[in-house]
Amino acid sequence: MKLMMQRKRSMNRAIEVLVQIICALGWSGLLPVTLEVGVETHNQDFVATSAPVELTEAMTLLPHPGNDHKVPLTWRVVSERSQILAQTRGSSATFEWRQDFYGPGMDLAVAASVIYQNELVVAGDFKTAGAQVVNHIARWNGSEWSALAGPSGVGVDSSVFALTVHDGDLIAGGEFATAGGLAVNGIARWDGSAWSALTGPSGTGVDNTVWALTVHGGDLIAGGQFISAGGLTVNRIARWDGNAWSALEGPSGVGTDSGVFALTVHDGNLIAAGQFIAAGGLTANHIARWDGAAWSVLAGPAGTGVDETVFALTIAGELYGDRCKRVGLCPDHP
Repeated sequence: MKLMMQRKRSMNRAIEVLVQIICALGWSGLLPVTLEVGVETHNQDFVATSAPVELTEAMTLLPHPGNDHKVPLTWRVVSERSQILAQTRGSSATFEWRQDFYGPGMDLAVAASVIYQNELVVAGDFKTAGAQVVNHIARWNGSEWSALAGPSGVGVDSSVFALTVHDGDLIAGGEFATAGGLAVNGIARWDGSAWSALTGPSGTGVDNTVWALTVHGGDLIAGGQFISAGGLTVNRIARWDGNAWSALEGPSGVGTDSGVFALTVHDGNLIAAGQFIAAGGLTANHIARWDGAAWSVLAGPAGTGVDETVFALTIAGELYGDRCKRVGLCPDHP
């Protein structure tokens, strides 16, 4: 009799817990999942104490409430295939998610985004998007995420920091070595169905990280910490005309003397910014202009350039730059 009363109290408590969860619970993943509440036996079998509840977008999980009885409740999230995705134990206040389960959104940071073929493409450090493996880059069609795969792999093998569209292709740049299973070295293009490398007469891709991408004069421009592109010495910034890589040089030097972290186009000129002091052999102080033939500086009445590293550029009628003040939000410097 005592055992029956204890079980009844457990059942009632489970129902109270379930009602409380329903009032505040939320799930936006792609997998159909349910929430189960029950008790675990001494041999770790699970005995449900109420009917499972389907998780919907209108709910958000609450912390596990304290139990006022001797039989601890276990909450668990279960897939349609009866796979346990997460569960609590006893009076634990947190769900322990399985490492092989990927929930809604991305599992790590997004660093870049662009619109390509009427879809949103995002890229960064993440490996999963919308409960599936995508490997650092994914596309969103308005209702679901999907990977960029092919010819022999999914996504890329390391972080993507920049995206743009050039000549009808999506271009990704970062610190990855392969894309779709192909050796691409820091930069790759996606034509809507498969990945390919940007290979010149003397080599493929770049020899270090790509931090920024843009298009200028019909050419793809890449900036970063690389020294060579397509096997040519370019010094941290280079252009791709669809067939080969070339350097941005003049009047008295090639490229920049340190990292390029941001690129944009202003008034018909390419603007590059970053950690560098010199561009084309000129003292530019972290920001410089390329007109298609040579570098020049952005000088004011009291000086040239800016006094700290520039990490972002935008156009809002005029050219604006910004610097990073917080460690951990900035690219790693050489």
